[in-house]
Amino acid sequence: DEILFMATANGGTSVYGADDDLNLRFLPIAMLQSGLGSYTNSDLSKYLAGKQASVSVTLDDYARSVSGSCVVKDLPSLMELIYMTFTAYNITPDEFASTQNIYTGALHNQEASPEYQFGKGFQKDTYVSPRNYVVDVATIQNADRERILEIIHQQLADAGQFTFYFVGNVNAETLKPLVEQYIATLPKGAAPKEVKLAGLGFKKGASTDRETFKMDIPQTYVGITVTGDMPYTSKNQKLASIAGQILTGRLVKLVREDEGAVYSISAQGAMQRVSDNPVVMQSAFPMKPEMKDKVLGIIAEQFDDMSRNITPEELAKVKEFMVKSATEGLERNASWLSAMVGYNRLPVDTLTDAVDVINSITEDDVEAFMSQLMKQNNYRVYILDPAE
Repeated sequence: DEILFMATANGGTSVYGADDDLNLRFLPIAMLQSGLGSYTNSDLSKYLAGKQASVSVTLDDYARSVSGSCVVKDLPSLMELIYMTFTAYNITPDEFASTQNIYTGALHNQEASPEYQFGKGFQKDTYVSPRNYVVDVATIQNADRERILEIIHQQLADAGQFTFYFVGNVNAETLKPLVEQYIATLPKGAAPKEVKLAGLGFKKGASTDRETFKMDIPQTYVGITVTGDMPYTSKNQKLASIAGQILTGRLVKLVREDEGAVYSISAQGAMQRVSDNPVVMQSAFPMKPEMKDKVLGIIAEQFDDMSRNITPEELAKVKEFMVKSATEGLERNASWLSAMVGYNRLPVDTLTDAVDVINSITEDDVEAFMSQLMKQNNYRVYILDPAE
C-alpha cells in the first residue's frame, strides 16, 4: 500500500564557500523542526494527524533531494507537502531557538564523554572540510537561521532541475492530474549549478594521529580509514562491500575471539558514486589500552594480506549473503528508488545485474581490488588514549 517518492538533482552545497561551513554543519539539525508556509512544525503535525504522508529535504555536497512516502489514500496530501516544500519551506525563529536549546543541552553533557571526543577527533582527522566535522556547542550557538533558510531556498529554487520518482502502488491515471496540479506548477528559479570545490572529501595520505582524554574507565578508541580512487562500476561497488565483510570476519576472529581485546568489532566497505576518493573502508572501536599496539599491527597485517590471500570459504560465505540480499532487493520499492536515483547521479546500473555480478566475483578479483586500494597509500589511523 506504500508509495515512495524522491525528487533529486545534481549539484548541492558544494557551491558554498568556507564562510558557510558552520551553517552547513548545523543545517541538517535545524531542519528537524521545520514548517511549511504559515504552518509551524507543530501545526503540520496536527494537520497530518490521521494521515500517513511525510516529506523531508536532504542537501549534500553534490546532490539535493526532496523525499517522502505515503499510503495510497494519502497521495493528495503527499503532493501538497511536495509543493509546499519547494515553495514555502520555513523554520520559525522559535523553532530554530528550540532546536538550538535542545541540542546545546544534550551536547553539554556529551562533550564530557570519551565517545563524543573520539567521534569529534575521528571526523576531524578523516575529512578535509570543517563542514563534515562533528557538531559542537559553538556550532549550534553561532548558527544563523536566516542564512540557513537562504541556502535551503536557493537549493530548491528551480524545480526544473529535479527528476521526480514515484515507486510503489501508484496508479498512473490517479497520479497524472496530481502531478499536473502540484508539480507542473512548481516555479523555476535560479538554483545554484553544480560546482565541485576542492577539499570536501577525505584526507589523503598515510598517518597515525593520537590524542588523549581523561576517562573514568580507561579505554583506547581507534578509528581506521582507508580510501582510494577507482572507477565506479557495479563490480567495484560490490567488491568494496565484499572486502569490508571479509575484513569484519577476520577482525572478529583475530581481535575479539583470539586476543579478547575488544567487546565487538566490525569493518565497512563502500563505494560512493561521486567523491574524490570514492572507495572507503573503515573500522572504529574501543579496546583495552594495553593491547593497542598488538591490535593495530593485526589490523594493518589483514589489510595487507587481503591483497594476496582471499580464501574460497570466506568469499563464498559473503557472496551467499549478498546474493540473498540482492535477490530480495529486486522485490523492494526502496531498492528500485535508490537505484534509479543513483543512476540519475551517475548512470551505472547496480541493481538489475547485482546477482550476476556478485556470482562472477572471484578470490583474484578481491585480491586485485585490495591491492589497488592499498597501493594508493591512504591508510589513516586516529587514536584517542586515556590521559595519564
